[in-house]
Amino acid sequence: MMIKQRRYLALCLPILAAPALAAENVDTSDWVCEFCPFEEGTSGDYDVGATTVSDDSAYFGNATGYDEDGVYANLDAQGGYAGETHRVRWNIEDLGLDSRVINLEGGKPGHFSYSFDWSELPYRQFFTTSTVFADAGNASLTLPGDWVRAPTTSGFTALSANLGSRTLESDRQNLGLGGRYDISRRWSISADYRQRNNDGVRMFGGSSFNN
Repeated sequence: MMIKQRRYLALCLPILAAPALAAENVDTSDWVCEFCPFEEGTSGDYDVGATTVSDDSAYFGNATGYDEDGVYANLDAQGGYAGETHRVRWNIEDLGLDSRVINLEGGKPGHFSYSFDWSELPYRQFFTTSTVFADAGNASLTLPGDWVRAPTTSGFTALSANLGSRTLESDRQNLGLGGRYDISRRWSISADYRQRNNDGVRMFGGSSFNN
């Protein structure tokens, strides 16, 4: 039994040593990784075009920005930058419209990061609205000075002379800023800021009572 065991070990030693000897003789200087290349430098995809709208339309312009007749520029882009320590990615949609979206994020992995977000949403309700009320400048509406009051519509003799068109629409803007700084592996400081603005004219219901 001892002789067979010694012969078995003697035959295994050359087999185990063969891969180690082969690895020392392989030249890997010209090897190229084609399936996992490292991103470096600036890269991006850009789409440029134009869209024509024939008529004003609140319905088709709602949330899209195609509300008035004319030519609109279509600008979309996405890309990024990669250096030895710093990386940035950006995305832009509908830059020429009132429904544009812009996103940017970057930083140095393991040290700091930052982000920027901007989006707009157009709300288009009616383009054919008329009213006799005027904006008093203090978030209230006032009637014209020569307005004639009456219990029925037929008695409003100053109605035709004081009717004015009013577009019911609004634009919403969303802003987002964020950042993070890694003090150590266990401690980090982060900040996040959000702001929303909404400008425009909306419609509210009202009631009246006559006795």
